[in-house]
Amino acid sequence: MPLDGTFTAGANYLPDNVTHQPKFNYNTFNYYVGMAFLPFMELSFRMILFRDPDNGSLRNQDRSLALRVRVLNERKFLPSVVIGGNDVYTTSSSGNQYFRSLYIACTKTFSIDGYLTGVSLGYAPGNLTNSNIYGLFGGISFSPAFFRSFTIIADYDTKYLDAGASLLLFRHFYLYGFASDLKQFAGGIAFKLYPKGTRTEASFLSSPHSDTD
Repeated sequence: MPLDGTFTAGANYLPDNVTHQPKFNYNTFNYYVGMAFLPFMELSFRMILFRDPDNGSLRNQDRSLALRVRVLNERKFLPSVVIGGNDVYTTSSSGNQYFRSLYIACTKTFSIDGYLTGVSLGYAPGNLTNSNIYGLFGGISFSPAFFRSFTIIADYDTKYLDAGASLLLFRHFYLYGFASDLKQFAGGIAFKLYPKGTRTEASFLSSPHSDTD
């Protein structure tokens, strides 16, 4: 979870199986902004493009809010614990919360001789929110000591096995790429501003909906 005061903005290319939503059964794009405005909370706003039913162009957009709250800080022998939700609010009278989900996730990081490894495990109770995201999810990340700006990531997102990597450029720009279901490419770019005096954070998975969807 980002440090208090971290601002994030980015955009992604999403193949059809990343969205986990029958209405979005085609390749699309999203963009987002997020802010960690308290030591234990992050709020993000996302827009995903969907097809115009008349001509098939990606000119319409679906808005969604996501919220994450850290209920336990990581300690020497304990992981951090985060409770989060996607598409938590709608202004539509029809209630089009296509990506509604609720989850709890635990993350523990390990540093051995400068080699950084992160392990995450979580659960999404989809039956409580009538969500397409439900079940166990988890992931592992690895950054070598000699190239900390590069992170290898593998995860299971409740439906598919994914593998990819991220690269940090000039401290503020992240490039992401991964193979969803080990078949379809997804990727994006993110820009982050950190609180003054802090070091760059590691990129570890903490939810079934990361900023890529």
